[in-house]
Amino acid sequence: MSFKGAFEHKLDSKGRIVVPSCFREELGERIVITSMGKKYVSVYSEENWQAVVDRIEEDALKTLNGSDARRVVMSLSFSVEVDSTGRILLPEKMRSDVGIAQDVFIIGNNKKIEIWDSARWHKFIEESETLISEINALFPGL
Repeated sequence: MSFKGAFEHKLDSKGRIVVPSCFREELGERIVITSMGKKYVSVYSEENWQAVVDRIEEDALKTLNGSDARRVVMSLSFSVEVDSTGRILLPEKMRSDVGIAQDVFIIGNNKKIEIWDSARWHKFIEESETLISEINALFPGL
């Protein structure tokens, strides 16, 4: 399955967010979240996260110090549970690192979902008009 679509949501006062129901079944009850210095939070199923870790293990050993690469990635990642109402908790530090206040967009991006601050997502889309035109030219009828 690949994740697709964009959904507007709000964080509650405790920093929890409801995962769209169309994503929950594929993600499972335990997921992994990471920000890795990006402008958004990446959300993986445990299975898809393991594939990421395996790839890091293989590729990092070729070009980076594998132990240090693994250490950085794992320290910036958290295993979280989806509660009975479909919510996950985004740690406060992670929210502040990526600029998430309250209003967010949850978007599907193939093997993961991403959680963006709403204002940052709108800015990204506005700045992507040229890219959208290029995609439409390359894939007419998409």
